[in-house]
Amino acid sequence: MTPTPLKIFATIPYSHTASWYYRLEVPLHTARDLGLPVRVMIDSNEVGPSIDDRARAFSEADVVLLYQPIGEGPINNIRGLQSIIPSKRDGEWKWPPSVVLETDDNLFNVSPLNPAFGSLGIRDMNGNDIELGHHIGLSSNGEKKILFYDVSNGQPEGMPPDATPINLIQNRQTLASYRRILEMVDAVSCSTEPVKAAVLKEVKPRRTHVWPNLIRFGDYEQVSVVKDPKQVNILWQGGAAHYEDWFPLREALGNITKRYPQVHWTIWGAQYAWANELIPAHRYTYKAWCPYQEYRLRLAMVGHDISLAPLNDHRFNTCRSAIKFYEASVLKQDIPTLAQNSAAYAKEMIDGETGLLFNNPQEFEDKLSLLIENETERKRLGRNAKDWCHEHRDAMKEVPKMVQWWQELREERKLEQPRVGDAEWAEIEANDRAEQAAAQA
Repeated sequence: MTPTPLKIFATIPYSHTASWYYRLEVPLHTARDLGLPVRVMIDSNEVGPSIDDRARAFSEADVVLLYQPIGEGPINNIRGLQSIIPSKRDGEWKWPPSVVLETDDNLFNVSPLNPAFGSLGIRDMNGNDIELGHHIGLSSNGEKKILFYDVSNGQPEGMPPDATPINLIQNRQTLASYRRILEMVDAVSCSTEPVKAAVLKEVKPRRTHVWPNLIRFGDYEQVSVVKDPKQVNILWQGGAAHYEDWFPLREALGNITKRYPQVHWTIWGAQYAWANELIPAHRYTYKAWCPYQEYRLRLAMVGHDISLAPLNDHRFNTCRSAIKFYEASVLKQDIPTLAQNSAAYAKEMIDGETGLLFNNPQEFEDKLSLLIENETERKRLGRNAKDWCHEHRDAMKEVPKMVQWWQELREERKLEQPRVGDAEWAEIEANDRAEQAAAQA
């Protein structure tokens, strides 16, 4: 007997980031491609279904997937779903949706060096709450630089023009709404164990589960890029949020550039002034960041030989997944990753087998030198990384388990929210029809 398909509803903005892709698109598209028993409606907030159709799909779904929802709007929507009682429709009993919150970040400890701190920052790098009216910044070589300043009690005087105003009261309210939503939903799905631990430190959701980010190998074009055989192309990429990861390595990057004339850098995303000072213009190619819809194809066309993944070790970064390792490993060429020995890279990569890990700038420089000089080692590490991803992060292998979990949530909902008996339901329907008839008389 063919199982009744699960109706899945998810909101994925058309202009979305990698997080939406990994946490929502990958499992949903993979379930569809595998022919698993699901029917998916994705709301992209673009022209398409009417508001009524969207509301109906939302309320009639079996499972609703939400990525890090914040604010009163999601609270009201979830509260509305939870007010629905089990009802009988077309001869079948139907329960309200099970709501799953997807998260891959520690929103409660955003680093002040991350631009998201402006709307989510409430704590310093050590996890201590910042007092109202305080400034947030850096101290280096005895000099202090203000990055953010609190305006919740008014505009302070004498702030530098390049500092950003934030409202700590509003930020606290924003995260309070996130805590409330975490408590309300049926389950919280986390990308890593540290993300789960960060959630549990703040609230006690009904359920938590770790589903790692997964790779769809077919989403990356297997193209052969014509390259200069005399060059070793090194890719380092990321937005402004990764300033703190790259800055400690600046001298090592300069040393590598001087030592190896065959090295050519591909800098994709944020371009820092100190990088321009250390790397001559003819030794690097800069690529501006692009909409995520273009990202995977453009990554396949870079033609790099080595991928870099520095990640400074602190509360927010500890929760990041090893996406750069996965993405380097699925391209046609065997590409090794040199990553910082932190977060998921430390837990998932095997140093010397599936990639290389570094602990400090000197080790970064030494291991990058090894990769530049030894093409055979680059290819060996790249092949091993590809095999590891096939075994442990292939969406085609893992998504069926996720769909089974969604099905289990539905069965648990039936136990948590018992329905009335058939006779009582028939009486409810009869009373409803009588009320409608009386209203029309």
